[in-house]
Amino acid sequence: MHKKKHSSEEILIAVEQLLNKFKLEDITNISLIQKSLFFDQAYIATGRSSLQIKSIAKQICDLLKIKYHIPTIMEGYIRGEWIIIDCSSVQVNLFLKDTRLKYNLEEFWGCKKQ
Repeated sequence: MHKKKHSSEEILIAVEQLLNKFKLEDITNISLIQKSLFFDQAYIATGRSSLQIKSIAKQICDLLKIKYHIPTIMEGYIRGEWIIIDCSSVQVNLFLKDTRLKYNLEEFWGCKKQ
């Protein structure tokens, strides 16, 4: 029996729905096609606390592993200021507000904040 292959769009929608469900702020989706050798898309979102960021990071990893059978790699979980989730061609960046301002990934990737 073959497992259903899910589209990238379906996975992006599922991640964005979780970010909204947990009420993360300033959610930004950036296309990294022709900007990165490793990722096609990145999400950047801001949380109100380390606990909130850790909780959503775990939920995203669980969703991708269980429902979509996508292995994930997570960095920054212990400190909970900036958690990066590498999930195939998508990268999810969860920040505390001050940390997000400090690293300004939108500018790094050459994207103007809207």
